[in-house]
Amino acid sequence: MLENIIFLVMNSFLWGWKPLLEKSIVRSANYVDISLLRYVLGGIICIFLILILNKPNILYKYSPKIYLGLSFVAFIAFLALFANYYLLSKYDAYLVNAVVNALSTIVTMILGYIFYKESVSFARGIGVIIISIGIFIVYYNK
Repeated sequence: MLENIIFLVMNSFLWGWKPLLEKSIVRSANYVDISLLRYVLGGIICIFLILILNKPNILYKYSPKIYLGLSFVAFIAFLALFANYYLLSKYDAYLVNAVVNALSTIVTMILGYIFYKESVSFARGIGVIIISIGIFIVYYNK
């Protein structure tokens, strides 16, 4: 249980810090270039980690279906990153983060229900909508 709390706090802190770091970078460079460079540098870091952790077998360990799925996820993430950097070049980081997170929570709930048969009770659906509206109100009025 403590381990879960530690990872939750770490995840929240890092995801909360990330848009501020990205905003400071996007101010100094073109958002298209930054989007491309982030993935290039991420790939270099991953290759380095594969070597350090002695995990070269992950490159051929899984079925082609897994690699195809991960390629699709990477492509979607790149498009989202590109859109996020564009928004960060136009608006404050806290506003972009709040609006995107609120909308992505709703989209995740809907797509999870439709395509992955995730359970969404009426109370959870209303709760997500209320939280999202609250985020919009708090950040949009600043």
